[in-house]
Amino acid sequence: MNYAACLGLLAALSSIGSQPTNLQATAQEPVLEVEGVAGTIRMRNFTRSHVDAISGETIMTGVGNPVVVEDTGTGLTLIAKSMSCRLKQNDKGEYVVQQATLADGAQVLIDSSVAAKSATERAKRENKPAPAAPKETTKTRIDSDSIVYVLNEQEGVMTFPKPVEYSGTSDGRATKTQDNIKVEVPFTQLTKASGSKGRFTIHVPLSAGDPVEARTGHLDGLVKFSLVRSETPAPKAGVPVPPEVTTVNGVGDSFDADFVKEGDPTLTLTGNVKLDGAGKAFKGSVTGTQAIFTLDRLTRQVTGYEFVGQPATTRINTKVGGR
Repeated sequence: MNYAACLGLLAALSSIGSQPTNLQATAQEPVLEVEGVAGTIRMRNFTRSHVDAISGETIMTGVGNPVVVEDTGTGLTLIAKSMSCRLKQNDKGEYVVQQATLADGAQVLIDSSVAAKSATERAKRENKPAPAAPKETTKTRIDSDSIVYVLNEQEGVMTFPKPVEYSGTSDGRATKTQDNIKVEVPFTQLTKASGSKGRFTIHVPLSAGDPVEARTGHLDGLVKFSLVRSETPAPKAGVPVPPEVTTVNGVGDSFDADFVKEGDPTLTLTGNVKLDGAGKAFKGSVTGTQAIFTLDRLTRQVTGYEFVGQPATTRINTKVGGR
């Protein structure tokens, strides 16, 4: 699941640089910009904004239709009709966002290709070798009427007190073993999850080059979950092979993601679980009290399943291709 990408939320705002604020008034709209550690962070499309500086802290608020905050360093875009952020300087003179509140139609978008482009441009400006091209491109979208963010040291905590919808896509190439040969297999994965409220935690990068990393996630129900993954195996004897598609749809009373535990990450549906699957990796229907999905830490591909309760008609393949 593209959870890692999805939980990059707001992390970029926790590494704002100490460069002076630049307010650019144009004929189209005012733009508020600061230079971050990894790229440019800008606020635009606001109809009203206010900044207070008190005892080493800066409080920024904005109202718009809607307000848009973009960070080129991480490919993050925040959208809401109302936003407020409390910034604090670290020992290097750089600002970090200690708290942020998005209200009234809040939306978070993350595009890894934007971050990759920014990293390449930064390396060029600094006369450094260009970073290697990423093997995977991810896009994330999260919608909720309200999002609250708090930074505790390097752990960012995002709370969704109202219904939340998550959608994440991954496009890339995974290394597989085919006919005893390592091959690069193109894949596309779409993951969706929604709940009545939730809470995510992430590792927040406070210096350039450190990645945003998913830690934990929780959604309360009714939770809806779906995953569609398509892989195109290498041609055999020069003949193209049709894509292998796996589809999983499910519901439950709660959803948990754990990327902190040792070993591979897990996604867990608990309480009144119903699952339907079709494809090579999972085919059949399951009802029970809990379903645990094991993921490959690198590709987020589902590699195994575990069910608790009284499953109905079920056929499961736990080996989902080799690496």
